[in-house]
Amino acid sequence: MKVRSYLGLVFVLAFVSVLSLSQANSNYKTGTIMDVKVHPGSVDKTQVARQYDVSVKVESTLYVVLFTPPLGSNAVEYKAGLELPVLVDGNTMKFNDMTGRRVTVPILSRQNVDKKPKE
Repeated sequence: MKVRSYLGLVFVLAFVSVLSLSQANSNYKTGTIMDVKVHPGSVDKTQVARQYDVSVKVESTLYVVLFTPPLGSNAVEYKAGLELPVLVDGNTMKFNDMTGRRVTVPILSRQNVDKKPKE
């Protein structure tokens, strides 16, 4: 009987934790990676210092952020179309990488884009 009450308590605590976490992340919005380009001037033979201009659409704004991958990885080159939760905070954008680590990148530019094509 005690096992059931402990399991119930664990379930309730887990549920409350998920709810509070979702409220804490309420400022996050879905961003879609639209384009990835090698940042001008960052090309080298070893790809260690390579940086990328990543275009991310969030609602009706297209942001271009400067992304520096860890350890010279080029996996970001294949991420166009990926949707991920992002937080725009002033001149930076925050998101979690594949390992769950929070990454903060500078916003290079932003542009309003129409949701509907002009006639």
